[in-house]
Amino acid sequence: MERITLTPEEAADFLGLKRTKIYELVRQGKIPHIRPAGRLILFRRDTLTDWLEKQEKASISNC
Repeated sequence: MERITLTPEEAADFLGLKRTKIYELVRQGKIPHIRPAGRLILFRRDTLTDWLEKQEKASISNC
């Protein structure tokens, strides 16, 4: 069974980004994430997929 949440490192691999970029996007509030316990940051796999699709659509409409 596949987990529905990803760590920042796993999210970086999933999106093809560097881990530092993931943390930067979190600090800027530009990527959906949750903090279920203090400093712990998690990402829902399906939410990241939706977010990525929205980013793609926005880039296409800006062309």
